[in-house]
Amino acid sequence: MPLTRIKTKGLGNSVSFENINDTGTEGTKVASGTTAQRGTTQGQWRFNTTTGFFEGRNASTFSTLEPTPVVTSVDVTEVDTNAGGSTTFVVTGTDFTSGGVIAFIANDSSEFNADTTTFNSSTQVTAVKTNSSFLNAKEPYKVKFTSATGKAGISGSGLINVDSAPTWNTAAGNLGNIYHDINANHFTLSATDAEGDAIIYSETGGTNIANAGLSLSNGGVISGNANDVGSDTTISFTGRATANSKTTDRAFSFVVKPALGSSSNAATGPKQLYDAGYTTDGVYYINNIFTGGSARQCYCRFNTRDGVHWQRFTPYHFSGYNKSLHGGGAGNTSLTFTTSDSQLQNTTLSTSVKDFVYTGQSSGSGVSAIIRTGKQMPDIEGHYLGIELYTTSIGDSGNRPRIGLDWQSSEGTGNWGHDYSQESSWLQGGRDATFQANTRNFAAVKFAADGANTTITSKNSTVGGMYGVDDTTSNLWSRYQNNSENGYYPTNSGEGQNSYTVDDAYWWAIRIGGWSDNSNPLTFYGIFYMGEK
Repeated sequence: MPLTRIKTKGLGNSVSFENINDTGTEGTKVASGTTAQRGTTQGQWRFNTTTGFFEGRNASTFSTLEPTPVVTSVDVTEVDTNAGGSTTFVVTGTDFTSGGVIAFIANDSSEFNADTTTFNSSTQVTAVKTNSSFLNAKEPYKVKFTSATGKAGISGSGLINVDSAPTWNTAAGNLGNIYHDINANHFTLSATDAEGDAIIYSETGGTNIANAGLSLSNGGVISGNANDVGSDTTISFTGRATANSKTTDRAFSFVVKPALGSSSNAATGPKQLYDAGYTTDGVYYINNIFTGGSARQCYCRFNTRDGVHWQRFTPYHFSGYNKSLHGGGAGNTSLTFTTSDSQLQNTTLSTSVKDFVYTGQSSGSGVSAIIRTGKQMPDIEGHYLGIELYTTSIGDSGNRPRIGLDWQSSEGTGNWGHDYSQESSWLQGGRDATFQANTRNFAAVKFAADGANTTITSKNSTVGGMYGVDDTTSNLWSRYQNNSENGYYPTNSGEGQNSYTVDDAYWWAIRIGGWSDNSNPLTFYGIFYMGEK
């Protein structure tokens, strides 16, 4: 007869069972209690109401039957590491438990915990982490949930990437100056994106660039011909760099100036004009020591041989200008400087357009004029001097026009040294061409700083030699500007020397000379140029 009921009343805790076989369907009820109510007997099995998991007692502690958490997704998948602050992540998965911690695992397996982890439910937790913790080089980041008991689950793939906003390379503030009559690419904004995404540039918060008559391209170039202004006008704007929807803004400005080289805004020299975008030869207002410290209209030539830019000038405007004739033939020689400014606006040397005219006849002996400038060597350092001659009458045909430089330790008065032989030969009329009426010549000399000295060079492949033509000014300059043509180099002693070193304390002067030993006049005209690069 089968056993259908066992009465345990009166037996206490002494009842025991062996190899229990529960054939029911609902389940077998086991002991249930808090962590504090755990027993200490090895082999005990119970449900822990504190943790919500089944557990069993081993030799010394309890082992928990806890499922491994699963991380499936996160709501924020991109972090801007440069944005500052923190990002809140909502992590979705299964078998999350209270007291667990979210961590982020980089592509090199390094990891860091969230600053805070909040348990929302078994399928959701919220984590907060500072943005600067995420590095672009270590993306993508996996997400890990670790329970209070140490059970951990990691997402199957990287869920979080770093997508930083662009970083500006162009410094904030003033970009520089432009002139309202220059149509060019004026400034280029520059930013960098850590992910290598293409960057698009724009103006935000206004249309100040467009209102100034200019445009800002997607590539960051500010270009165009600005609206005319009567005085310096500052244009302020906020530039935006956008890469993959991430943006960074920065405040900039630039100044639109009246036309450079105008009566209201004279240039300091031809180099300033060229650097500002002026490349067309023509007449500009210049104010420097070569114009006597006053704004004057001067013809300028840009980007000639060796990249030199030239400005017309006359020694007559030097504050220390003084001329005097010396030598036995001085009484039959004249040197006349043009005292008006109009000739400076023209570059075609003629009998009516000139800085000076020199004529001599029946000299009987050597003669020259010294043109003192009142300037010392440092005043001319970094510059070039050029002179163009136009010889209309060759006199006795044996003596040529001569241009040179002199220098001495004191400015003094009267002649410096020899009556008609200069320290440095600069140009001889008729060289590199047939010495005949209507010959044109040009030559340049360079002054460079050399410690406490000034180095003077001429007649070399860089500066050029003596150039001559028997026709037009245009052809003369074409020859000079042709780098494959070096012109004429004197070979005789003294005149063939092409380099000098002069103490900076010395004063410098221009020597103009030439004579005719008969009644046929030697007549030539000249114009001066100052060059810089």
